[in-house]
Amino acid sequence: MKVLTNSHSVASASSDGTVHVFRVDKVNSVGGNVQASGLKELRANNSAVMTIDYLNNVTEALLLYATRDGKIHAWDLRMRREAWTLSVSPELGYVTCITHSLDVSWLAVGTSRGFLCLWDLRFLVLIRIWRHSSHRAIHRLQPCLGLPNTLPLDETSVPLVFVAAGDGEIAVFDLSIGACRAVFRTLEAQASEAEACKCPTLLHVPIPHRSRSVLGSFLGIVGIGTAFDEISTSPLSEEPSVRAMLCPSLHLRGIGDALITGGEDRQLRYWDIRNGKQSYTICGNGEAKSFYDNQAPPNDWWRMNPLSSSSAAVAQRFDEVPAAPMSTTAAITKPEMAWSKLSPPLITVCQDSSLYSSPGGVAGAAASGAGGVESAISMERRGLVPPSPAHTDCILDLTLVELGSSQNPSPMLVSSGRDALIKVWK
Repeated sequence: MKVLTNSHSVASASSDGTVHVFRVDKVNSVGGNVQASGLKELRANNSAVMTIDYLNNVTEALLLYATRDGKIHAWDLRMRREAWTLSVSPELGYVTCITHSLDVSWLAVGTSRGFLCLWDLRFLVLIRIWRHSSHRAIHRLQPCLGLPNTLPLDETSVPLVFVAAGDGEIAVFDLSIGACRAVFRTLEAQASEAEACKCPTLLHVPIPHRSRSVLGSFLGIVGIGTAFDEISTSPLSEEPSVRAMLCPSLHLRGIGDALITGGEDRQLRYWDIRNGKQSYTICGNGEAKSFYDNQAPPNDWWRMNPLSSSSAAVAQRFDEVPAAPMSTTAAITKPEMAWSKLSPPLITVCQDSSLYSSPGGVAGAAASGAGGVESAISMERRGLVPPSPAHTDCILDLTLVELGSSQNPSPMLVSSGRDALIKVWK
């Protein structure tokens, strides 16, 4: 579902390939009832709709919806016709998420196989293809308006994007050159320093010159076969990753640089982009504690494969032992050369001691007490237990709603989860 900004309309999509646009009005009657009326119904060609987005500028109001067959359709709500269509090669996986710049100059698309595609919307040209180093699905994308370690720039000039991929990790990438600029990571309390300070990377994928060419030189025959097998399977997954992401500054003015996330760990986290130590957990699992801190990146953070460094350099990083100079036998690629000239990325780490991070997860922790089974007598003596404010399953989406008057606004955080619950946080 997507709320269409600067209007009273809402767009929703479903797995049967239909997209509905509704207009919500308040009826002037006793009680002020709210009435919704259907404006438009779009239907894809027998393909499920995976995600939707809304592009709004002076000349266009485009509703974007991506289907499982790799098509990205743009429907002009003002002209009531399809404006354009983009295609994602099937070997890259099906589209999982999309985002765009505030001035609608570029469009970023994430896929189920960890690929990121960047389009120039002024000319509808595909200009970059990257692959995330985790080779895992890209679950969420959001534009980033700037970081403390980057030069002051126009909020739309550089495609800085929050990318949710991998285990409990969100990274900020400059999609024009593929450089990692920041990392927000959740780890177990016993995680090593090597896990905390590593930086994800993007591997550049050459764009075929012909539209019908597949990326056989990059994926190979086996890789292409695996891609089509993944497309034919269910998109549902329970990997421990971030599934919901929200940048408050994109919705409300006067809010500092921050990021709110939720996912399989059922925790809502507030990340302070400028000072990682000021981050905190909005709502978590029981009385478990989470500790937030800044982490220094390794010296060779710009390497595609940091393991290519000498073992002595690794020892110097973690054990503070003098080491020999880094090995220079590995050739430095052009992207690595460009990244090495940038300031190091910001790394904020959350060490989580929740039940989710314990051996065996929630089930393992529950089984560790009193034989793992609570007797009926003890449950009866305990009496009624108040419901937990936290979600009991994966958090799937986040949004902000603003209540109150324009002079005294009251923003509310709304979260929805796989437990079929919608919670409102103040």
